Amino acid sequence: MGSAIDDAPWAKVLVEECNAVIISVNYRLAPEYPFPTAVEDGADALLYVVAHADELGIDIDRIATSGFSAGGNLCITVPLLFQEILQKRGQEPVDLKAIAAWYPSTDFTRSRADRVATMVRPDKQLPRFLTRLFDEGYVHPADVDRSGPYLSPFVTSKDILARLPKNFILYTCEWDMLEKEGTEFARRLEEEIGKHVKVKMVKGVPHGWDKYPNASPAPESFYSEACVYLNRAFEGGDVSGQ
Repeated sequence: MGSAIDDAPWAKVLVEECNAVIISVNYRLAPEYPFPTAVEDGADALLYVVAHADELGIDIDRIATSGFSAGGNLCITVPLLFQEILQKRGQEPVDLKAIAAWYPSTDFTRSRADRVATMVRPDKQLPRFLTRLFDEGYVHPADVDRSGPYLSPFVTSKDILARLPKNFILYTCEWDMLEKEGTEFARRLEEEIGKHVKVKMVKGVPHGWDKYPNASPAPESFYSEACVYLNRAFEGGDVSGQ
């Protein structure tokens, strides 16, 4: 499901409020292309952007990644793989400025039942047939190591997480089975890794609330707020400040 144009409303706000160049990656999808294809496609795109920054009008010192849900996982895991590739090539790491993750999945070692058990409104969970389809389509074959950094950054080592940008922006949804793990992941980044973290929970909404018609609360206000933090990161600031 999904395509590179799905997050056009977010991209529009980024263009207007961050004066940003937006590159949305049309990565290959499961089940035809299960993990790790999407992560590899994202890393390839980022490598291309850096290599062709001048012709694309990109300031290599002001690059951030962002994504929603599955893309929220990718905007975290892609920079990890990207930096590893640079290291293996003997190239210097690129100082990515920030990650802006929207209700991401960060830990595939947790079962859906465990995630549902953390919800304040279990009746708001995504349909089980849909989450099963997502999981079995993406994590295939079933014996894939679910604890690896490019699938479950939540449980990866400090040394690997240190590759992430200094600034981390995370939005969660109150009625989402991923809310608790997202908040816990952000806390780990801040307390164990020393990242600058800004966490915001959108109250009274389910997973993917901003994609619903006539979404309430209006997502544009949260998009604009996230741009404030991104601009702060682009200027070398700390997103965790007031």
